[in-house]
Amino acid sequence: MDVRVSDLPPYGKLFVGLFCILVLIVLVWMTMLGLLHAGIVGYHYEDCPTDNTLKMEAMLATQAATVEALWDDSGKVIDTVDPLFHGQPGHLSNWHILRDNLEWAIGHAGIQTMLFFALGLVFMFTTYSDKAKKRMYWLGFVLIVLHVIALSGCGFCLPANILIYTSGPLLLLILAIMTIMILASLRKKI
Repeated sequence: MDVRVSDLPPYGKLFVGLFCILVLIVLVWMTMLGLLHAGIVGYHYEDCPTDNTLKMEAMLATQAATVEALWDDSGKVIDTVDPLFHGQPGHLSNWHILRDNLEWAIGHAGIQTMLFFALGLVFMFTTYSDKAKKRMYWLGFVLIVLHVIALSGCGFCLPANILIYTSGPLLLLILAIMTIMILASLRKKI
């Protein structure tokens, strides 16, 4: 069975073309989020709080109120301090950071995997060689895995932080190239 996107009827080509345009929109959106998160675009002021800073301040205020509530008027301890903070208000444990990172990473993993699957499925029916298809599939797979691992380790070690900002843009680039290759394949006629 040799089915190619260039052989699709006009409505099939329309669907594939619209799908690719939506993928490009999502990729642009993901790129902008990454640039905003990295601080490359947006506020350039040192004292401007980020979303994470604001969330941390709110969490610390809540924790401080909880710690204050642990003492009665006579100064006796009513309860112990939340172990999440190792007994020190404002000090997050590595486990808390890891949990937040894993929640962030699983969202990325799900979205990137679904996007990669849908795009890869359409890419399978292009006119490009099997070798080119395999190469794009492996690159996408490896970059998704590396990006998710790096997101999970963000804040723990420098290699994870570096890997986030290399694997993410490379993944966006690979997905964009696959999308453009699919769009170019729509115009080909064998």
